[in-house]
Amino acid sequence: MSDLKDRPYRGINKEDRIAQRRDKLVESAIELFGGQGFANTSIKALCVNAGLTERSFYESFGVKEDLLQAAYLHARSEVLAAVRAAIASAEQNPAARSLAGVAEYLRQLEDRPAVARLLLFELEGVSEATNAVVRQVLRESSDLILHEMGAGLPAKPGGKLDGELLAIGMMGAIYQLAKVWVHGGYQLPREQVLRNAHGLYLGMLTLWKDNK
Repeated sequence: MSDLKDRPYRGINKEDRIAQRRDKLVESAIELFGGQGFANTSIKALCVNAGLTERSFYESFGVKEDLLQAAYLHARSEVLAAVRAAIASAEQNPAARSLAGVAEYLRQLEDRPAVARLLLFELEGVSEATNAVVRQVLRESSDLILHEMGAGLPAKPGGKLDGELLAIGMMGAIYQLAKVWVHGGYQLPREQVLRNAHGLYLGMLTLWKDNK
């Protein structure tokens, strides 16, 4: 006879129930870590906010930092999906794709301040393992700049420059502009931040196309 605890409850099996509770915890973490900060949020508070018990936390996560990483990756995937959709709907040239992608990225950060603070600040200095997660995500962001925004560019930039380094530099510039903007409470108009970020990208395009 199968264990009663493994039987479906209200038509949902055990694995799906655990997955649903995990999703609730991730959403709770985005809200609280991005709102009051990782260091200021307890496991108990996360569970109460999600309407769950602490036992539910330990079904899916070993420590609070594991949930921090999961929340970060989930929030980042949502923002990335929106940015990719904006790029895909833009005119098919690097300047238009970059404008659409950066505009959507900034819109996401302004419309979702808890997500912005989670993505830009809350993982800094937590541990080397968490730093590694951030580095990987930032590297993937530079790949998006290189291969998706920059689709159609010559295979190699001119002036003996390195395409990967240019993309990493561009990603870093946009990332730092976003951090200053969000940390300042969005006091600068979004369009002003966008103009400056896109201006940097257009400068990179000019260097890339310079075959001298």
